Amino acid sequence: MRLVVDASTLVAELLRTRGRARLREPKLDLFIAEPTWTEMRHELLRRERLLVQNGRLTPQKAAALIQEGFRVADLALTIVPNHSIEPLQKEALWRIPQDPDDWPSVALALALDAGIWTEDRDFFGCGLATWTTPVLDHYLTAESS
Repeated sequence: MRLVVDASTLVAELLRTRGRARLREPKLDLFIAEPTWTEMRHELLRRERLLVQNGRLTPQKAAALIQEGFRVADLALTIVPNHSIEPLQKEALWRIPQDPDDWPSVALALALDAGIWTEDRDFFGCGLATWTTPVLDHYLTAESS
């Protein structure tokens, strides 16, 4: 299944053992727009600082978790350069007026004829298939049986 992954969903998946395993699911062909990739990297590093500040992880464990997340993301996703999706920017912006910053994911999904894996309700109703994690899990489990 070909999917474009939203930054916030990707960050959440990279922070969980089960999520990192899900990203390596061979049935998934995952893509991310270059600007979304940059956003994800920034947010993952921010989460590292928060995990340490909130006392949830030691600095060493937080750094190891984030490095593992980056490693999994590097292996699991195809990063698509901005110039490949720029021609679809106008249509993408029209489809996601609630959060124009998410246009790269919409444009990439349009370019690839793919769905979007997201928990962000701003994508719902954009005219493209959207997959939440529970629905995606159900699909992957049902397909295995």
